[in-house]
Amino acid sequence: MLHVPFVSTPEFPFTEELTETVSGCTIFIGPDINPYKRLVVKEIDTIDRAHDQFSALKRGMLAASLNVCCGIRIKDDLTVVDNDDKGLPGKPDQPFVCQQGRSLARITLTIGEPKKQISKVLPKVIRGLEMGIEAGFAVKALRDQRVRLACDLYTDSFFEKSLEASFITLIGVLEVLKDQDSVSPNARQLIDHWLIDVHHLESTEAESLRGQLGHMKQISIRRGIGKVVGRHLGQDRAREVQKLYTVRSKLMHNGERPTDLEDNLRYTQLIVRELLASILLSGSR
Repeated sequence: MLHVPFVSTPEFPFTEELTETVSGCTIFIGPDINPYKRLVVKEIDTIDRAHDQFSALKRGMLAASLNVCCGIRIKDDLTVVDNDDKGLPGKPDQPFVCQQGRSLARITLTIGEPKKQISKVLPKVIRGLEMGIEAGFAVKALRDQRVRLACDLYTDSFFEKSLEASFITLIGVLEVLKDQDSVSPNARQLIDHWLIDVHHLESTEAESLRGQLGHMKQISIRRGIGKVVGRHLGQDRAREVQKLYTVRSKLMHNGERPTDLEDNLRYTQLIVRELLASILLSGSR
């Protein structure tokens, strides 16, 4: 029996189990441990077939999310519960396959959203309010639309549901705040020469290449981020944040998820906090 929990946003309001036949396969869809819902396929004869069916269900729910216009999340790994195992997986989001007829009753440990201790948070809230009311530099900094957007993205990063999304959003803060200096005069001269040669190409390709060459007249995003961070936080921080941007590039362009993504997220969050605080206190990027 294959048991696949999923969570969606907006939530699917299943209150009872439904039985659907899809491409000859009987699938039970219904509520599971809150806030999860579940897909269950009972007739699974081999472990290999369970893995194949699990992959098919994940693909199907991705397609469903596109049809419904929502987010549906299913974990990537499937746990095989042997007959000798004493219990089912303790995490409510863990897909698993087990022997047909086995009881699905289990004890799970669900950790709620973290909450701040008021006694520790309140003094910091008060200091923040004081700065907002009294600091003229913060008013000046927030007149810059890029700073305002960066602050919004920083806030949004806490509402993302995955480490990857939070990390990418925080790197987005740095991209918004990056320096946009021009490259050296010699580099600009070389690019201008290439722009002249572009007219030999077919019009659509030439237009695309002209746009790419035009962007090359500015320093790279990685260098631009390093410059703004270096100016506010020092060169050590600049080197560190450029490494984090490389992690983001591998994640975005190659799909490479680093094993230490949670550590990278915490470190990026620290640097972004320090950078935004410096900008608000100084009044400018």
